[in-house]
Amino acid sequence: RPELNKPVRIKFGYPIESFDTTGFFMVEGEDTTTFSISFTDSIRRKVEIAHEWQEKTAYRLLIPDSAFTDITGKSNDTLDIKFTSKSMEDYGNFFISVIPGKKGISHIIRLQKEDKIVEERRIYKNERLSFTYLTPGEYKLKVIIDSNDNGEWDTGDYIYKIQPEEVAFFEKIITIRANWDIEEEWYLETGKEKEPVESGLPESSDQ
Repeated sequence: RPELNKPVRIKFGYPIESFDTTGFFMVEGEDTTTFSISFTDSIRRKVEIAHEWQEKTAYRLLIPDSAFTDITGKSNDTLDIKFTSKSMEDYGNFFISVIPGKKGISHIIRLQKEDKIVEERRIYKNERLSFTYLTPGEYKLKVIIDSNDNGEWDTGDYIYKIQPEEVAFFEKIITIRANWDIEEEWYLETGKEKEPVESGLPESSDQ
């Protein structure tokens, strides 16, 4: 069953050459409802069926046979998909106030689960971030100091003596529980201008 905030996804073995959606229909509870369908990749193998799902509701999605024909000439059999949507109580929410060490620089904030990116945000100043519809489990929060503002982590360049962009992790593992909110604050020391360090040694003097 789909997440409340995500579409139903269908993946085909081969790129789709032609399709006809006239026979598609969806039932929400006891009433027919509207939805949108679109390909999400350039070779047309992945389809998303988007709808504003209502929680704890029974759905039936019918896709008639031969609606999709792939490049080999083969068509689909009838797809009769039945599922019940999740409840808001199945999810947890995570809110965090992020205070960058230096304002005006792009900071890429990544919420990760099992080393996969769940959500990504970019901030340039103090900001309270909301991560909602999170399934229970353990998450990590990572920041990349995106100094060149290109939206990705750069490894640097040894020849030109360019250092890799700074990376840091939030000190805590974020444990998301169903029907539970977590609130945190993160002050980023990375990205700050380094202050000169005094040695503490006395100045030399002429004898």
